[in-house]
Amino acid sequence: MRKTTRRLLILVVLAVLALLPATNAALINSNSLYWCKCQCFTNSTIIPLLHPEDSNRPCLSCTRQFCLDQKLEICKGAKVPELDTDTGTGTEGDVAATCFKRDSPRDQVIVTCFVLICCALLLFAGVRARLRKAVEQRGAQPIDLREWGQALLPEPLHNSVFGRNNNQRYGPVSVGS
Repeated sequence: MRKTTRRLLILVVLAVLALLPATNAALINSNSLYWCKCQCFTNSTIIPLLHPEDSNRPCLSCTRQFCLDQKLEICKGAKVPELDTDTGTGTEGDVAATCFKRDSPRDQVIVTCFVLICCALLLFAGVRARLRKAVEQRGAQPIDLREWGQALLPEPLHNSVFGRNNNQRYGPVSVGS
């Protein structure tokens, strides 16, 4: 296998591998999946709310008691005091619970654009050396699309695609023939 063909194959494989995490995330994470961040003392962990008590308002299930009921290693010895609703600030005790939803549409658009831009840059990096070589050989940039194709394709491939000698130029096509 030639060096340029091997590079192109590696670029295609990298592009496919770059897109796999996005497709796996879309398959695994449901749009309705909420998460509960349980913070005990200074450590925290994130737990998915798979079966909330109220499916219309899943964040109501993410409470301090929910975090303690998970029997997390980081919450051993943590206590939740009886709260006075008149003066409670929500920061009393050793446990804090925060509900959130991951992967908003905006985040998905940003990640998708990033992956597409990376793939385009990888493709450009693969073609750039061949493009420079083609311009140096011709002394000027190729004019039409067929010349670009001949300049960029590897030698054996462009002979089979175009079926012509590399030095042969194309002439104008007459109308009506």
